[in-house]
Amino acid sequence: MVDGGQQNPGIETHLQTGSDLFETDPKGALAAYYQVVSLDPNHVEGWNQIGRLMFEMQQYSEAKMVFARVENLAKQQNLPDWAEMAAQNVELTSQTIEEQGLQGGGESETAAAEDEQAAAVKAASSEGADNAEVGNAEAQAQSATAKAQEEAGAATPSEE
Repeated sequence: MVDGGQQNPGIETHLQTGSDLFETDPKGALAAYYQVVSLDPNHVEGWNQIGRLMFEMQQYSEAKMVFARVENLAKQQNLPDWAEMAAQNVELTSQTIEEQGLQGGGESETAAAEDEQAAAVKAASSEGADNAEVGNAEAQAQSATAKAQEEAGAATPSEE
């Protein structure tokens, strides 16, 4: 168990839904994983899957912040394998952001909007945020980064 406590049956259901939808319906999977972290804001696996989906959706700034959160949560919960994997994902995502910046000639307006929306996602996903706030912030982030969609690299973040 990677949530640091007693597993809620609803969490298992949402994890399974997210897993089932991961490849075919990333937005639906993202919604399922947000349900997981709304039930348990310290759920390492739920946050990791959110980070992976954001990376796959080329929302690199958001993914980097989520992976950093996974790393911190894993360290707090004494989960060294998760912490190491998350640190690698932060590094991979940082490299991807840097490569995207170099290919595009530096920070674009869309990248700046992506950073602003990443902050909104992070704030909304903290404890106390209701599902509508998290969903709204996530939708804004998707909208802000849609213009910057480019071919994704071969490397993708890890899953435990």
